[in-house]
Amino acid sequence: MKLAIYTCGTEGYTYAMTAQARRIQSCIASCDKELDILVLVVGDGSQGNLDAIEEYKNLLPDAQVELLQHDGLEAGEKNYDNATQLLIAQLRTMATSRAISWGADYCLSMDSDVLPPSNALRCMINMLEFDGGYYGVAACPYPSQGGGAFLC
Repeated sequence: MKLAIYTCGTEGYTYAMTAQARRIQSCIASCDKELDILVLVVGDGSQGNLDAIEEYKNLLPDAQVELLQHDGLEAGEKNYDNATQLLIAQLRTMATSRAISWGADYCLSMDSDVLPPSNALRCMINMLEFDGGYYGVAACPYPSQGGGAFLC
């Protein structure tokens, strides 16, 4: 099974990427599937992106790890203004296009600050397989880092 994993983050939003890489390693270790893995770190090529790339290479030596760099856009002044949302959409489009061209069977997409629980990948794959492939999208809740209960 070919699994593409991607996370997007520009310089100010890479603070959790190395911790996320360790969580992803845990998710893969608890998954009972034979996986061919492509990890995509998508961003502006900042030090946080490069640190995440190195962490993934160290933690998942059999995985293909790539940086998809986008230099042409500026984020807006606020987290959720139009320019920032356009940047996020373009980063995700780059990653999804790369995953498709690689031939991914599944794609795990996360915001750069999501720290998934160790069973997240296994649970999502099980959700997609339980009904003969009827569903095409699965989500896993995770504890909010911002004070709420759970996000998805």
